[in-house]
Amino acid sequence: MNNYLNTVTEEPEGGFIKVRNGGAFVAAFTISYYVNGKKYTIESNSIPVMWDDTINIPWNAKDITFSVQIAMFFGIWRTIYTQKFSSPVGKCYLVQGVTAYATCTEIPCSDGGNESNGNNICCCKCICKCKC
Repeated sequence: MNNYLNTVTEEPEGGFIKVRNGGAFVAAFTISYYVNGKKYTIESNSIPVMWDDTINIPWNAKDITFSVQIAMFFGIWRTIYTQKFSSPVGKCYLVQGVTAYATCTEIPCSDGGNESNGNNICCCKCICKCKC
């Protein structure tokens, strides 16, 4: 009889950024990062008032840049917030105000049933450990 060790290697958990729009405008955000020297840029959906969107970040992402934009007019966007991270994070933000004075602040993430990854939807292809 052969004796062998059966091991399962799990990838480390990635991160996410969730943005909720509480302002009187349409918001959006982008996340750029590098994996193995290659740059990736992911854009959120347009986020109407009282909605949110989440972008997952791979576990091996580096030099992450998170930027929030608001729609000033149709097709005209303004960046209101930029933050850099060296490695994946799990953070939630609230965008508030009006187009002339918009703010973006970090808020606690609520547990939507997906081990605090901030998603309230099934994310069957997500990088973090989701419960779908």
